Amino acid sequence: IAFLLLPPLIFLFFCEMSSSLPLMVLLCCGLIVYAFDLANVGSSNPNESTTTQAQQQQHKQQNQQSSRNQSNRGYYTLCAIWMSWLLLSLVVGYDGIFLEEERTSSASSSAAMNDAIEGGDGPSNNGSMTANLFELSLLLAKLAMSILLLFNLATWTTLQFTWLPTRMPMVARFLERILCATLPPVSAATVSYGMLVTAGGGGSSYGGHGLLGTDGMATLVPYVFAFHLAMGILLVGCAPSSCIRDDHHGEEKPQCTVCAIHPREGRKLSYLLVFVTPLIHLVTFQQRITYSYASWDDFFDFILIATLPYTLHYLLASNSSVLDERWRRSLPWILQVGTSPAEERTLRGASFPMTLSLLGCMAFQHRYLVPLCARASYIINGHDGVVSSAIATSFLTLGTILAYATAWFFGRKDSSGEYLLGEYHEDAFQLLLACCAISYGLSCRPRWTFLPVPMLFAESLALWIITKQLRYAALTGFVLFTVGTILVAYRL
Repeated sequence: IAFLLLPPLIFLFFCEMSSSLPLMVLLCCGLIVYAFDLANVGSSNPNESTTTQAQQQQHKQQNQQSSRNQSNRGYYTLCAIWMSWLLLSLVVGYDGIFLEEERTSSASSSAAMNDAIEGGDGPSNNGSMTANLFELSLLLAKLAMSILLLFNLATWTTLQFTWLPTRMPMVARFLERILCATLPPVSAATVSYGMLVTAGGGGSSYGGHGLLGTDGMATLVPYVFAFHLAMGILLVGCAPSSCIRDDHHGEEKPQCTVCAIHPREGRKLSYLLVFVTPLIHLVTFQQRITYSYASWDDFFDFILIATLPYTLHYLLASNSSVLDERWRRSLPWILQVGTSPAEERTLRGASFPMTLSLLGCMAFQHRYLVPLCARASYIINGHDGVVSSAIATSFLTLGTILAYATAWFFGRKDSSGEYLLGEYHEDAFQLLLACCAISYGLSCRPRWTFLPVPMLFAESLALWIITKQLRYAALTGFVLFTVGTILVAYRL
């Protein structure tokens, strides 16, 4: 959980804030809370306990007194934590509204002065009203995310008290559910926006293009959101709850695990991952996609961002150690298909996720790999030997299908517990992997004398997977280095 808190806090206090005031207030509040906890604030005098009773009764009273003193001390520290949250929320709101407004107003006034000098008429009233509404909505969304992130920080700090599940189990369980349900999307949204502002050059004075450009960052943000949210689901999907009450009084507890997140909140996280991520891309590139001169690249980008979150969710849900079984069973059919336990899975049930993932792979090939294949064929063969997109797509698709078949075949057993094809299992695996490598190699249209190189790479990789020995991993790396050196030396 702490891993999900650190990156958005860094982006919030070091990238989004206009001044260092919120960071200074955070440090001061942290020191105050640490001082309250370290100085035993709220503990009573330990000399009040009686010493005239039996030794067993005295030991019991001392334990009760110690627990009472610890809880009293914790109450004062809890008050300090949540008062710090209120103060930090006010400071972040002041920085986001007033200080950011001063910076924005100064920038807009300089832009208006430049327009007046150049003789421009300025924007129209409708355009300025729409821009103001958008800026207001963005400001409110940023403030809400910032306050909710600080609330998650205060909640996580509160849950660090080990006595809280014992003294206040309902409060601890409520805070734990809120933290696990809200922290992954808040962290993903904050990190995505922080990367957009930082790498996209939102605050740059050079046109706002940044390192990757506006178009590149707008394309990258949904992927960052999807992978970060998937990582959050990976961390909270099957995390055990710390709020389990001991009602057995020393007896052996039943072997059941209570997860920190409820299936209802988990189902909402699944919806956010699968459906909201393509919606972000669709809203961002709506005008480009619906434009009459839209290219196929825009369509491939949309197909890829629409299928990638579903593939990530399928990989998470199909692993019982990542996603809780109650969470998985609460999902609708479209998200639950093919994610049954390993002994209950069938090829028919996994056909729908495999088809969607294959569609996403084909979109990725058309959008990014086909230009790379054309560039590699130009390096190998020159101007007259550039591979066509149809041939490259055919070989890439064949290689992807063979890669799917290789991943499915390796380690597969029949109903009697024996590997498929018996003693020829590893030979068939090497043959499938070699055919996959040859298909990917032919997508660049090399000469036939070049085909032993991908076959050597496939064989070394297969031996590395089968034997798990480092020598074959070094051989695989050496083959890659040799291929790169040959290609570069051949053209230079």
